[in-house]
Amino acid sequence: VENHALPLEILNRIDHSETLGVRRAAFRNQNADVALRSRLIQRCEPEFQQVILGMGKQLTPQFYFSNKDYFHPEILARFNEANGLHPSILDDLSRDSSPRVRIGVVKRLRRSDCRRSTPRNLELVNRLARDASSDVRLEICTDPRLNAESSAALLSDPSAVVRKKTMRAILGEFTTFRDRRYLGCYTALYRAKAPLLVKMATDPDHAVRIALAASQEAPPEALGILFDDAEEVVASEARVHDRWPFGVVLDLEKKYGTARKTFRHGNTTPNAEALQILSASKNPYLRQMVAKCARTKIAIIRKLADDPHPAVRSAASATLLKRAQ
Repeated sequence: VENHALPLEILNRIDHSETLGVRRAAFRNQNADVALRSRLIQRCEPEFQQVILGMGKQLTPQFYFSNKDYFHPEILARFNEANGLHPSILDDLSRDSSPRVRIGVVKRLRRSDCRRSTPRNLELVNRLARDASSDVRLEICTDPRLNAESSAALLSDPSAVVRKKTMRAILGEFTTFRDRRYLGCYTALYRAKAPLLVKMATDPDHAVRIALAASQEAPPEALGILFDDAEEVVASEARVHDRWPFGVVLDLEKKYGTARKTFRHGNTTPNAEALQILSASKNPYLRQMVAKCARTKIAIIRKLADDPHPAVRSAASATLLKRAQ
């Protein structure tokens, strides 16, 4: 049966009474036609149907749609492993009634052959972000191709686990773009998704708020809210930062900047003019960061030592003590 010179009329004699190995060989024989493969695949055991995953280009939409009602659930859940999967098949699998199958589609979208931001892939990603199953949403929520609307939906998901994972994925993108100096990518992402993260500062789940407060790239407005969170464990996370988020200068430039004016010291931190403006901010997180900054003028530090917020006063007093030594 493995002989590729074997004619189809001989291969057609193979039926379900043959051993698993014989049927697999007949299925894989290059002379086997769609009718023979369909006959062998229907009403057979899952072990045999695994042969579908290795069909490659022979796994055509015609073959799939003609036989999908015979596929075992565990095989459908593994379709993401098949090479050369036609887009129409992937789209059909994304609408399957089983969450396991739809999770398989999410895994397929992570593969190198599905990573491009094609219209079809983007439609799949953003549709799966609104899937009825929280397990599917938990799988898709880290995809960087999610648009702002899908991210907003996931950040307000009923599941705190989904909300937290989505938020951490966005913050992780911020960190990656800053560390690699992809500042244009950072800026575009910040403009689109920072407002969504600010809303997370009042999330009812304290684990979500802790994760946001602990991030060095969290939007300053969010950290200002968390700075005085009702739970001390959350507030303490927001008060220990000593690295400026890039969002500080992006917010300033959006509010005060022009095409030729920036507020940057280097690429991502505030300059002297920015520090002066930030020292008078209503945001206690920003005032504390100014008090901690080694480039802040001594006159500003002394003024912050009388700040109405105890955490800001403490930071300014510590800076004054350090500079006096």
